[in-house]
Amino acid sequence: MRSVPILCGLLLFCSALAWTHELSLSEASIDISATLAESSAVPEVYTRALLGGRFMPTAHFSISSTAVFFLPDTLRFFHADQSESEPGFVQFEGIVFQYDNIASSTLSLSAFAGTHDNPASPTLLERTYKIHVPEPEFSSKPAGSIFAGSQHIRGTGISVAGVPGNGPSVAAGYLYWNTRTEREARMNADGRYGFSGQLVQFNAFGGVSLRIHDADLRIRGGGVALLGDPERNSLYTEIGIRESTPKTAILERNMYLLFEPRVRLAAMDFALTFFSVPLSTDSPEFSGIDEQWIPEGNYLGLNLLLGIGNLDAHGKRGGISLLGSINPLDPGEITPFSFSISPFYTVRISDFLLEVAAILRPLHFDTPQYAGEFRASFKAVY
Repeated sequence: MRSVPILCGLLLFCSALAWTHELSLSEASIDISATLAESSAVPEVYTRALLGGRFMPTAHFSISSTAVFFLPDTLRFFHADQSESEPGFVQFEGIVFQYDNIASSTLSLSAFAGTHDNPASPTLLERTYKIHVPEPEFSSKPAGSIFAGSQHIRGTGISVAGVPGNGPSVAAGYLYWNTRTEREARMNADGRYGFSGQLVQFNAFGGVSLRIHDADLRIRGGGVALLGDPERNSLYTEIGIRESTPKTAILERNMYLLFEPRVRLAAMDFALTFFSVPLSTDSPEFSGIDEQWIPEGNYLGLNLLLGIGNLDAHGKRGGISLLGSINPLDPGEITPFSFSISPFYTVRISDFLLEVAAILRPLHFDTPQYAGEFRASFKAVY
């Protein structure tokens, strides 16, 4: 079976992690989704596994790499009859060579290829100060992942990061080019700045992209802020402009907004998310939707998430997420993300989280492939 080489490779990689102290697992997750296709009694099962490793031969130098394994039709892949099965495949995500504490300073220099980071996320603060800034949970849930942000630093290039002055802040710059050639070749430059205080943490970014052969210039930028204590009541806000030319930066097509109050009451927590965002091209759901549901502008939406329990204190948490959205250009249009109900349950097992969730779409009960979906996710947390 084709699964044998993949499983053997994973076993050898995990064995190397156990015996080599310089090599560690930086990311690991497995996501399985099952839907009932129309006119079929057998569910379609899709599996995506992400695996990232870090090699540190010295205290200041590291090499990180990430790959994604896909099984588009999991049941057929493991079936004894392989004649009609769709093979699995591996996709390289990126590799980063990083050198820290240059000349005994806070500066670090990186060279990268592939997908490097999301400039709109607070990852720069988290890596530098180990400060966790929780992003909207609804966008990590199955029904809401289609509305997750799709700003990325992707290509081949270098970056420099450091701590300016003595304040609790961090800044970084990126210079890179895409993987295309000739007429589609582009040079890109981005800058980021993060700050962490007692009552606020924020991340701001801005960038330009230039196509060489015709001097086609594009811009992007935005910011994320968390006000309050993440462990108590807080307010998360996000604003940005997608990559666009200065002359065509139409707000309803290129600007996205998100506003999320978060409230914690003993063992319960609430999050009410208001958003105006485009569909995310990086979401697995994006490839399976009809083109007629992809508008030129944003979707307006509201998500209510209720959680009960605490993963850190009790090792388990359950809840429900209610999502509704409309296309402002066609408010009466019914899409798979017009309305959904998603119950979920998460348990912590050592350094791993196991989450099971379902997606129910009442407006699509007459269409089996959109009416419901089951998800299972298993990922490492550090």
